[in-house]
Amino acid sequence: DKALAEIEHAVLAEPSSPHLLLLLGRALMDGSDYQGAIDHLSDLIETYPDHGATARRYRAEALISNGLPADAILDLSLLPQDRAEDLAFRLPLLALAHAKSGDVEKAEDVYDVLVAMRKTDYVPAGNLVPVALAVGRRGQALEHFEMALKRREPALPLLRFSPWLTNIRLSDPFKALLNEMDAG
Repeated sequence: DKALAEIEHAVLAEPSSPHLLLLLGRALMDGSDYQGAIDHLSDLIETYPDHGATARRYRAEALISNGLPADAILDLSLLPQDRAEDLAFRLPLLALAHAKSGDVEKAEDVYDVLVAMRKTDYVPAGNLVPVALAVGRRGQALEHFEMALKRREPALPLLRFSPWLTNIRLSDPFKALLNEMDAG
């Protein structure tokens, strides 16, 4: 709440800053105000088309979390093709959207592509954790978390609060990995 209030205050001071507006959209989403994030990011996409790709990616994440995976799939299909962005963000979100829409087979196909791409490209292991869970591969999710921990991936601490990890959060292996992360 405090962070959100500070970001809103910064936006009031600099209302035409697309970077602050993106940060506000991200904060709304991380604060579980998915509909607020969707509305805000939709406005941002129209107002600042140069920042539309990031806003669209954030909005796709909020759409998935808000139970609108088909809309997220559409947003993700409209993103410009960029290999690094695709491997790090677009494809993991696409797999989550397919899983949430009930098309687990497509989600598994995307997940398998991401895992195979790790042999030739950098795919953040932390981004594979929720995808592995979404396709029912709990053991692999824990392995990805452990790999992210070994690599000291910068986004790893955010996984602790990810809504996509609800079904594993209370497990002993996950708690052990969190303890290891906190100790390191």
